[in-house]
Amino acid sequence: MWKKIILSAIALFFMVYSAIQAYQVSYGIIDGSRMTGKYFRKTFLQIKPASEEQKKYLLIKRSETDKEVFDNEEDYTKRFLALYDFENVEKGKEAFYDTAIVHSGRYSLKMTPENIYSKGLRMRYKDLTDNDHAWIRSSVWVYPTEDVNIDDAVLVCTFEHDGGSYKYRVIHLNDQRLNVIPNQWNKVTLDYLTPEVRTKNDVLKVYMWYRGAKSLYVDDLKIECFEQKL
Repeated sequence: MWKKIILSAIALFFMVYSAIQAYQVSYGIIDGSRMTGKYFRKTFLQIKPASEEQKKYLLIKRSETDKEVFDNEEDYTKRFLALYDFENVEKGKEAFYDTAIVHSGRYSLKMTPENIYSKGLRMRYKDLTDNDHAWIRSSVWVYPTEDVNIDDAVLVCTFEHDGGSYKYRVIHLNDQRLNVIPNQWNKVTLDYLTPEVRTKNDVLKVYMWYRGAKSLYVDDLKIECFEQKL
């Protein structure tokens, strides 16, 4: 008798649970592509819409294009990662460190066809964050000596797995949104959402790549990490 009652109660529970879960899916309370264990527990058997606080426990909604906008900075904690101010002259590259045109300090880096890559960040994902994602903000000061529509360069942010790049993103100096002006210092910024990494040992790389034929001065390449507040 009691066994039958218990089995009936269990069956009834699963019927009700299945109905509630179907309702949650229909009304967007459950998001199959962004579900996490924490979000599931926060909304268990819930029939009202998820609150903004609960939605923070979903996986981040990723853009379907290569355009990414970091528009909720207030939900994140900023952490400094690195600054490359080019004050420490690399052996063998002394000719590319300039003292005449600098943004700060004593030196800037002179980029030419013989010196197309700047120093930059290499950091494993596991050293960036314990979360499912982070935003990376890279900024650099550039001093073009030519019109950037003719003499271009890019700020690069990418991940590397077993020597191959993925989620490779750049911002060109000739991007009209930047309005980079020759013969003066201009600040260039790139916001980058980390991908769903293949392993936590995958490496974030940030650097400048000069693609022109003349020269470009760069200084104060700064990288910051934004981790979600939970």
